[in-house]
Amino acid sequence: MNLKNNSKWLFKYMPFNFNAVKIIANNELWFGKPDTQNDPNESEFILKNSEIVNPKNDFKIVIQEELDAEIEYLQSGSDTNLHISRIESEKKLKKVIRDYLGICSMSTIYNDILMWAHYSDNNKGICLVFDKEILTKNIGGDASKVTYSKNISNANLIKRGNIGQILSDKIFYMDKLINWEYESEFRFVKRFNDRIPQNEIDRLKSFPENALVGVILGGDFPEEDFKTLINLVYSRNNERDFYFWKCIKNLHKQSMDMTKITDEDVNIYLSQDKYLLKHILKDTKSELRNLNRT
Repeated sequence: MNLKNNSKWLFKYMPFNFNAVKIIANNELWFGKPDTQNDPNESEFILKNSEIVNPKNDFKIVIQEELDAEIEYLQSGSDTNLHISRIESEKKLKKVIRDYLGICSMSTIYNDILMWAHYSDNNKGICLVFDKEILTKNIGGDASKVTYSKNISNANLIKRGNIGQILSDKIFYMDKLINWEYESEFRFVKRFNDRIPQNEIDRLKSFPENALVGVILGGDFPEEDFKTLINLVYSRNNERDFYFWKCIKNLHKQSMDMTKITDEDVNIYLSQDKYLLKHILKDTKSELRNLNRT
């Protein structure tokens, strides 16, 4: 199996922590609110009173009575400049929208130094490798590459009874400022039922085991964590096809090279005086098979 950027794979950079353990062990992805993402302008838009020509997105929400006054004020055209009252009214409206969105972010690239530094515990974490086609078929919701723009989306609100219709010139939850272009993000977005309480929303989404095909280890991934990772991967299915790589800094290309870790490559990850990699792989699989037989 060969890795390629912008091909059939999706990559999720992350620290090797409890959240990573849950993804690998449970085959579940978390869809967080936009406000929990690291971009302060996540799913942002500028609300205008003028009509949006050829809108790219039609987003409907249920508007509770307590927002009626806020919306009436926004649509009046009062304080159209950056006035504190208008800003606060917009924040209340946008909170309703963002509270019922869920985002799961990935990337179409695996060898970017900044991505390894920013999202994978400064090269000490991991990068999960997913089969894009399998994952997309089973996750549902909206799925696409993020677009990058110089300006934030413009939007207009139309209210019909208790339904608010947000018309925007871009799909605001799939668009980010061009500063983030290096991430080459592919994201899954779910719209949750805005008629149910927040605490009843299930933000976990299961995916089939074969959607997760491998793990790339950061160049500084701790040796003592590798056996834990191996056991996690094979704990539910010790016969599964799975791949491991380690990334190595390429100072000439200013990117990361990938080296496949196999049973035969005993010295790629662990030194000679350590427990040999091929022994960890074979012994771990053997122990699991014996456990399953008892």
